[in-house]
Amino acid sequence: MFTMKVIKDSGVASKYYSKSDYYTSGEKEKIISEWGGEGSRILGLSGDVNIDDFRNIMDGRLPSGESLGKIGSSGVREHKKGWDLVFSAPKSVSVLALAGRDTRLVDAHQQAVKSAMRYIEKNYLVTRQSTGGLVSEVNTKNLISASFLHTTSRKLDPQLHTHNVVMNATQREDGEWRSVESRQIYEHSMLFGQIYRAELAALSKSLGYELEIDAKTGTFELACVRKDVLKAFSKRRAQIEEAAKKYGYTTTKGMDEAAVRSRDKKQNIPKAQIEQNWREEFKELGFDPEKIVDQIKCDPASSSISSENESETTSITLTEAIKNLSDREAVFSEDQLIDSTLKLGMGALSVDGIKKAIASSLKKTEVIKAALPNNVKAFTTPQALKTEKAIIQLMQKGRNNLSPVASKSIINEFIEGKGFEKGQEEAARLILSTRDRVVGI
Repeated sequence: MFTMKVIKDSGVASKYYSKSDYYTSGEKEKIISEWGGEGSRILGLSGDVNIDDFRNIMDGRLPSGESLGKIGSSGVREHKKGWDLVFSAPKSVSVLALAGRDTRLVDAHQQAVKSAMRYIEKNYLVTRQSTGGLVSEVNTKNLISASFLHTTSRKLDPQLHTHNVVMNATQREDGEWRSVESRQIYEHSMLFGQIYRAELAALSKSLGYELEIDAKTGTFELACVRKDVLKAFSKRRAQIEEAAKKYGYTTTKGMDEAAVRSRDKKQNIPKAQIEQNWREEFKELGFDPEKIVDQIKCDPASSSISSENESETTSITLTEAIKNLSDREAVFSEDQLIDSTLKLGMGALSVDGIKKAIASSLKKTEVIKAALPNNVKAFTTPQALKTEKAIIQLMQKGRNNLSPVASKSIINEFIEGKGFEKGQEEAARLILSTRDRVVGI
């Protein structure tokens, strides 16, 4: 799961992320955090996140001494803080990683998060630049992120997730630091979640876990965790769904609002007590996560795949995705193609491998570069171009070849009161009044 939210207050955010989790260890808390991104490297930020640096950068004060934002009418510097990009592991992964103590799954989660964040940085981290009076968006390929690993939901169930706070600062090629234009990150957010899940699925499989995959939604669970266990340790999700039903929310935005309205206050409960509560619940369910992990380590499912086989699998899966997309649309975006390929090959493919396969398909003209609004990268196929050319020729050949089926007054009389939508009425009028043999609806 992937969510993205605006951070509005640096003070509140600093306090939130300076705590290790929704529980305390009884001793001094350990914050599992890390600076990430090329922007952090440029500024000399690495390792554990220093909360003072964290807050200063959110407020537009960079370690280099530069300041971002503008002085408002009140005399205070105004600067948009940043965004919280959260990647959450499937419940089965959380259960075995945390309650089952399989730290390999925690590492796999973190690696999958980093893979998705690198993709965002390389492809969608942009700022605005003015040249000759014209403002354009430029891809800087560098972001500043502070990542914080959390392990429980607000209902204190196992929930492995990482908060990646992306600062509103990036460096252009001319060396100037500027604010980030976040529109593209929002627009492509569904793909980022899919990249994370695909990477985590492949890594989990490499550790010996069998997967239960839903190719339609691009999601998965570890097959060794029963569905009743998943439900029992998804109390927060159940709470959100109950709130959505109560307030009548059905959209994604509505579910976000339900999450806010049903959010419990953080509980200051010792880690040992939380883990004891988990053990008692597992005992009632007749499920031993640590035993499951030990069994997987001793007898892992076969998961080895050579680089040659991976390349061949990627190519075959990409071809299937191209066919599926081109059957429905003449032109499809790069995001659609990557997303469809990842879903079809869940647990076996990587986004980097798919990008290489797309480049190979372009060379072989199995796909052709196309254009969509707002300079969105897109593709079509030779067959789609051939079909489109034939349709255009047919339309041109059939122009002004017929008499209208009826006059406008008769058409209006026929359509009136039939309960058609506006678009349906327009289509009916065009079909019945045209002089062309072929029309586009």
